[in-house]
Amino acid sequence: MKIESYYNSLSIVKVLMAVGIVYVHIIPPSVLTTILPEHPIFNFLFAMTNETFFRGCTPTYFFIAGFMFYRGNINQKYLSKIISKAKRLLIPFVFWNSLFIVCFSLDKCDSLSSIVNMYIRPVNFPLWFLRDLFFICLLSPFIGYLLRNFRKYLPFLLMIYYIILNR
Repeated sequence: MKIESYYNSLSIVKVLMAVGIVYVHIIPPSVLTTILPEHPIFNFLFAMTNETFFRGCTPTYFFIAGFMFYRGNINQKYLSKIISKAKRLLIPFVFWNSLFIVCFSLDKCDSLSSIVNMYIRPVNFPLWFLRDLFFICLLSPFIGYLLRNFRKYLPFLLMIYYIILNR
């Protein structure tokens, strides 16, 4: 199988993950579980699809984005890739977050630091994905360095980091 067919397959998976992400965000789980609360089969199927499969769509998107980011020589194309990602991720993030601030949170903007904080922790919460994806793209040379040089120790270091982070 050629490498391009792998990338085509990943494009199909990306579309399926996008559908899953839209599904998770369309109807709140509290609404769905109150439709048929006395039916255990419905609750089981809902938990299996929503909490198992569809909640895994966002991490899968991150994984695919990281894989696709590395498909060329990262060191030669880093700046052009970051500029491209800024156009595709950072500009929509700033635009939609700014629009949300103007429409709903302008009264909370009492200083420059509060405005900056609204971009660090987006007021329009679903935008965290764009912010984090851009940040991962910025860190990709460092992540690549860790993967190349500390491959044996990286899972253990990530596990320790995860334990410390979730205290």
